Amino acid sequence: MANKVLVETKRSSFVRKDLLIASAFAFIGLILIGPLLSVGIDPDTAASTTGEGSIARQASYLLVMLALLFALKPIENYKRVLAIPIPMMVALAYCWLSLAWAIEPGIALRRLVLLTLIVWMVFAMIRQLKFEEVLFILRWLTAILLVANYIAAIFFPSFGTHIANQMDQFALVGDWRGILTHKNIAGVTTAFTVILFAYSPGRMPRKLQYAVLVAAMFFLYMTNSKTSFGLCIAALAAGTVFLRYKLRYKGGVIAVVALLGIVATVLGAVYQNPLVEKLNDPTAFTGRTKIWKMLYQYISDHPFLGSGYGSFWNIGASSPVFHYASDEVTQVPYGHNGFLDIAAQLGIPGLIMVIIVAVVIPFRKLLNSPFLTGSRGAMLVALFLFCICYNFTESALFYPDSVVWVMLMITMGLSQPDLINYQRAKFDVHELFRVRVSQINEPSRRRRRRT
Repeated sequence: MANKVLVETKRSSFVRKDLLIASAFAFIGLILIGPLLSVGIDPDTAASTTGEGSIARQASYLLVMLALLFALKPIENYKRVLAIPIPMMVALAYCWLSLAWAIEPGIALRRLVLLTLIVWMVFAMIRQLKFEEVLFILRWLTAILLVANYIAAIFFPSFGTHIANQMDQFALVGDWRGILTHKNIAGVTTAFTVILFAYSPGRMPRKLQYAVLVAAMFFLYMTNSKTSFGLCIAALAAGTVFLRYKLRYKGGVIAVVALLGIVATVLGAVYQNPLVEKLNDPTAFTGRTKIWKMLYQYISDHPFLGSGYGSFWNIGASSPVFHYASDEVTQVPYGHNGFLDIAAQLGIPGLIMVIIVAVVIPFRKLLNSPFLTGSRGAMLVALFLFCICYNFTESALFYPDSVVWVMLMITMGLSQPDLINYQRAKFDVHELFRVRVSQINEPSRRRRRRT
């Protein structure tokens, strides 16, 4: 038994735990406020469309990566650096291979380096932290962000709410966005806050849990982000099914609930304004159909290879969008569908690979894991379905530092026993030394028994 416990605790016994947790706080915090770093203090400033990115954000990620690398102490055990799961490594390798035919290999290279760095940092941290520690970090940071969003929206409305400008016109005026750049981004982070505080309270006081939950739900409503609001409700319903019902075909029931949530969200967005009659208006949800049609045409013309990773949107005049559209669609920064965007960049073979890596394998392990029961499993099911279903109306799959993509990877790590050790959650840091002492004395006890 002592041998088993030692193996389970060995991964985190010799790392610099305090620095590791601090790096995790800094990394997830950067992910949550990443859009603000990209455009600066003025959320209405237009972002770069040529793949230049934000120097401040990239430098911040680099510093966190160096701190994380120092915390892992790879000289003592190089295997700690080999953190990315094999299926994810295969998908990343295919993305790197696509540089050979990328339309803009320079821009694609920068984006791919950032993607690889983000993926590595997520799984490197997940492999060394306890389940409860990851959950504690997520809850604290999302709660702090929620407070900051309230302060910005209430006391600084010119900054914390949408105002009329060249992008919003008057469609989004009054919608809350807090310190973030857009109400949809604020809606996503707030939806994550709702899910994180709805399940598995642990030692959290019930009053605190309910207070944050109610505040998050109200802020989500004020953002008027219908996609996040609808998917949040569907995700909570799927989590409730996982928590309350022991069905033989539980996975199928959860999938049906998720599908109904997608359909309801789509229909709710289409018919949000009965006065809207132009079904191809790019400023409304129904404008997505025009974008999707353009993407479908490009995928039909390039079904096997695509444009190469990171070489479709925001690459300047060489973007394929200018050859397949000539109106407002050319100003759209992404395809509003993660699966179509992947197919346009990596072709249909790449799309199949991404679906297997990011959807099929994690969902199967999530439902079949013997460690994920009760509210803990319900929370991960809700997070996973929200992240996947979100990509039917927005784009986040393999998008380097998208908060939805990072949350999906965290959920994948927390739901797979080969990535995070649930048994380590039974011990605190101070018990690790006692475990090692018992392991040292174990051989002598075995010799006495044999004698």
